[in-house]
Amino acid sequence: ARTGRTVHSGMFTGLVQSVARVFRIKAVAGKRRLIIDPVNWAHGAVEGDSICVSGCCLTVAEPPDGADGLLSFD
Repeated sequence: ARTGRTVHSGMFTGLVQSVARVFRIKAVAGKRRLIIDPVNWAHGAVEGDSICVSGCCLTVAEPPDGADGLLSFD
């Protein structure tokens, strides 16, 4: 029987706001750090922000790098 209620899955599909490029992948304390150049993305991410990268939610690992705004993820 139908209840007439709409069921939401709770999943956010997101919106593409910018296309970035991989700037570097480096070893840090036995792990890999992904460094992304967000190019002209005006968001202004800060340490601790969650950002979707190729469908995977990553957390900004340290404050963006200087004026170029490079974003680092572990």
